[in-house]
Amino acid sequence: GEDVLATFVPGGRRQLIGFSTLGGGIAAGNILNAFDQSAISGLAFVGGSAAAAVFSYLYLPDDLALGTSNLTITATVGGAAVGGLGSLLFSGSDQVVAPFTGLGMVGGAAVGYYVGDRTKIKPGDAALINSAMSWGTVSGFLFAESFGPGRQVYAGLVLTGFGMGAISGSVMTRYFEISRTHALLIDVGGL
Repeated sequence: GEDVLATFVPGGRRQLIGFSTLGGGIAAGNILNAFDQSAISGLAFVGGSAAAAVFSYLYLPDDLALGTSNLTITATVGGAAVGGLGSLLFSGSDQVVAPFTGLGMVGGAAVGYYVGDRTKIKPGDAALINSAMSWGTVSGFLFAESFGPGRQVYAGLVLTGFGMGAISGSVMTRYFEISRTHALLIDVGGL
């Protein structure tokens, strides 16, 4: 059967250009937050958005697969979580956490695009990884909330949930074939 979500979601290239525009601005604003000047962060958001929009429009292939686009978006958000939570393990300062969150976004986007393009990942597999990472992170968050530990332990528990979700999602794609619609139904059931 055809994926029901395919009628509502734009092609891989258009989807990734739109996300890159927003993500580029957020990443640039976070990276330059190290200088602790909101004016610089605001300009970085605008400049990063513009640069990401132009770069992605010019250099993304016209036939970009939807699975690659989905995995790139998932990896970008995951990179932000790893960068932000990882830096919380060692520092609580916004001048440290925000730049590492932005750098994590850039690194996650690069890894997600490379892996998605090399493996020719299917949209359903990318959705399964996204779902598993999301639910792993939520489980880590709920586990941390139940104990109310300090900031570093809290970040470590949420990061562990994220890691377990990413690993389990990757393993499940090897053994299960699902569509994005099925992954959405799993998420709706979990909610």
